[in-house]
Amino acid sequence: MKKRKIILAIVLIFVISIWMLPDKAWAETWKYRIVIYFTRVEMSPIPAMEGQAYFLTEFRGLTFWENGEISTYSGAAISESYKGKGPVQNCITHTFADGSTIVAKNKFINISAPDGKTALWEDITGEIVKGSGRFEGIKGTITAKGKRVAPISPGLKEMRGDGFVEGSMTFTLPSK
Repeated sequence: MKKRKIILAIVLIFVISIWMLPDKAWAETWKYRIVIYFTRVEMSPIPAMEGQAYFLTEFRGLTFWENGEISTYSGAAISESYKGKGPVQNCITHTFADGSTIVAKNKFINISAPDGKTALWEDITGEIVKGSGRFEGIKGTITAKGKRVAPISPGLKEMRGDGFVEGSMTFTLPSK
């Protein structure tokens, strides 16, 4: 009889402690693939530094999420290139069919092929800065890699700078 009371007391304490714990958000990880279409590319060569230039690019595309959702993808990036290699910073927005959004900032190094026709985007890291709708209060990080599969030209007069990115986003949402 005494053992039953002890077991019952332990179970009761466990149940009460779980009930009294604050609501905690659990981290989720979503994998995705993005198809990117460059919509604007502006280049400013640095005359005193042969082979160096600054770029402003705008892009859009589609994000295919592993859960079956598809969102639109848009953003802008600034970058510096010295002989085909340099740092890139961008700010992107994923907009879902229900109007909800996820906004993130990313950093990575662009490494252009010697012929300039393609480029690797490796070690993309980012931070989710805000969300709206069902993603209100979202916090998290992004890791990815990608590739530009078509050449770019200033003003996009000659060629497109299309590419793709594969990655994952780990995030938490506030409790409801």
